[in-house]
Amino acid sequence: MSVAVPRVQLKYEELLQIKWIMGAVLMLLSLWTLFPLELGASWLLAPVAVITAAVLLFPGWPACIPGWAWKLAAPAIILFTATDFLLSRPDIIGPLVRMIVLLAMLRTLSYRGRREDLQLVLLCLFMVVMAGVLSLSLNFALQVILFAPAAMLLLFLVDLTGYTNREDRVKPEIWRQFAWSRLIRRVLAVCNRHLVAFAALLFALLLSLSSLLFIMMPRFQLDQALPFLSMQSNRSVAGFSDNISFGDVVDILEDNRVAFRVDVDATDGVPAVPYWRMVVLDEYHGSGFRLSRSARSDMIGLSTAYYTPPMRAPPSPDTTRWTFYYEGGISTYLPRVGRFTGLRFQNRQDQSQHTTLFLSATREISSSVLFYQVDDMAADTEWPGGARDRELAGAGAIYRKELEGGDSLSYPATTLVVPAADRETIESYTAGIYEELGRSPEDVAPRAFADAAVRWLQSRHGYALQTRVPSGDGDLLVRWMRSQRDGHCELFAGAFTLLARSAGIPARVVTGFVGGTWNGYENYFMVRNRDAHAWVEAYDSETHSWFRVDPTPGSDSREQSDSDGEVVAFLVDRTFSAYLDSLRILWYRRVVNFDQEQQEQIVGAFQAWGSALADDLRARGEAIRDRISAWFSTPWDGRRWLELLRNALVAVASWLVLRLGLVMLYRRLRRRRGHVAEITRHPIRRRAGKYLRKLAAQSAPAYAPEEAVRADLLCLRYGPGESWPEPTPVFRRARTLLRGRS
Repeated sequence: MSVAVPRVQLKYEELLQIKWIMGAVLMLLSLWTLFPLELGASWLLAPVAVITAAVLLFPGWPACIPGWAWKLAAPAIILFTATDFLLSRPDIIGPLVRMIVLLAMLRTLSYRGRREDLQLVLLCLFMVVMAGVLSLSLNFALQVILFAPAAMLLLFLVDLTGYTNREDRVKPEIWRQFAWSRLIRRVLAVCNRHLVAFAALLFALLLSLSSLLFIMMPRFQLDQALPFLSMQSNRSVAGFSDNISFGDVVDILEDNRVAFRVDVDATDGVPAVPYWRMVVLDEYHGSGFRLSRSARSDMIGLSTAYYTPPMRAPPSPDTTRWTFYYEGGISTYLPRVGRFTGLRFQNRQDQSQHTTLFLSATREISSSVLFYQVDDMAADTEWPGGARDRELAGAGAIYRKELEGGDSLSYPATTLVVPAADRETIESYTAGIYEELGRSPEDVAPRAFADAAVRWLQSRHGYALQTRVPSGDGDLLVRWMRSQRDGHCELFAGAFTLLARSAGIPARVVTGFVGGTWNGYENYFMVRNRDAHAWVEAYDSETHSWFRVDPTPGSDSREQSDSDGEVVAFLVDRTFSAYLDSLRILWYRRVVNFDQEQQEQIVGAFQAWGSALADDLRARGEAIRDRISAWFSTPWDGRRWLELLRNALVAVASWLVLRLGLVMLYRRLRRRRGHVAEITRHPIRRRAGKYLRKLAAQSAPAYAPEEAVRADLLCLRYGPGESWPEPTPVFRRARTLLRGRS
């Protein structure tokens, strides 16, 4: 004989615990969607997230909050929100989000009932929808996928606990013996693996069908679409700053992640191997190169959504636009291959522009994807010199013993500084280059010397990502040139810079990216972190321009560009990783399918509505004030006294009618409540209800005597007292009927 094993079930208190915990989880997921947005609420989101995570780990903590704090919470939120709206007008999006976050936090911390749980779900859903409207990113798709099952589980638990006759409000007592390990063991013991797998399969099927329907949905393809969204990104291994420091051991990691993507309207004029110029480093400080303080001071700070360089013509109707999808964590400096006519951001952006060094930068490193658009950017191999660069004509090398004191020199003199400690060695190398040319220094143009110096370096050194510079005294770059060991691009660029400066040719190091691959699936540039590179710009006083020199071995083959601008000249990538990356571009282009103008219209309409509402309320208030003032300023005569008496009588009559209606409604509700209380408390009615439940629990064919007994019991249970039959015979017949069934 087999014995049935009782099925493990969760206790009612455990269901309430899980329901409350899921509310906190839903709150954290909703806050996660808001973090990438720049709504002025970052100072509020972080502490709210920390508090929510703390009470999620220790659910008994809210019970320690005194009662007066809960009573003051709602008025405090109302006062804060009203002040926030007044101080932030006409912008209402930021205050609205902050208000929702505070209300959701209040609901999350409190021990909730059914109504409060539904309010929390609604508030969290509002935050997610707000994040979706303002930031349709690929991360948002993941957040929605996680939010949907969490919200469905919470609603299921709300309904499950609401079907019982017990109070569904979480009470502090259930947390006294709470332990996460015990609850997890109980949930795992109750879970049916097959049911969970089937539910996951159904959810995946629903998600797939929804995605398919969204893809098949007709939509407009907007030309020149400029998508704007926020995506989190890990910090790049090849991150850029305004300082390069060499060490005795240099190990450059191969980072295959994409640093940025570029959509180009037309490939005409795009070089086969673009040089994405980012940072110019003019000052040598003994262990590396950096952007000097004097050059950095020439950066012009701006706060605008569209920047037009000085002395540049406005964009033409047939403007070629380059749309950049710049991953977060790379640098504040923006890549560019040449000069342009306009730089457009999603909205007002704090930025810096250097019109002499031709640098563009944002104030902070973006933690998410930065989208911007460049108009009519031409690939330049030479950059015009500024007015101060003319001072370099005829100047010679500047040998300094204390390179760290180079801040005393101003740009462009910093482009001629050479370490004095190794002057003889560097000059001997420079003399050898002139001997190879067979001409005196006065007869050698800067470009000819640059070609010879590149050949000299490449004949002595090969290329390698991992380099060990010999230890010893003297300058690190000089020790590397003396060792004839292989090196990476930064060593080649630094060594060439010292050689050129020793020859009296101003030179500066430039860092950025070189090349990239053309995505063969969606036709756009992919520039990866492994494409990070360093090269040199040398000054030609005759043409008053800085020309590019790339002394790294292999650069000659890379700089071979096509003549007709065909896409086939690019290195086309059709690998599986390129296919996966093309899906992200599809998300940018087709899912996030609105341009900057439409986004500005939506935000502008929202702000205009808020401003119009505030102006209308202000106008109505002023009109009422003027009418009251005019009424009091009118001379008092007999007619006005009669009007005042009439209005007073109307007000008193209205109050009496309203009071009478409220009293009648109150009495009616009280009588109904008393009737319900009588039904539940009267001993005869309670006994009749007991027999009715027993009869309902026993299934048997209905016949006339049973119907008569049931009718009498219903009359005793719910009927007025004057219509009752004699209770004792009715109860006797009910007992007889129940014994006969059993």
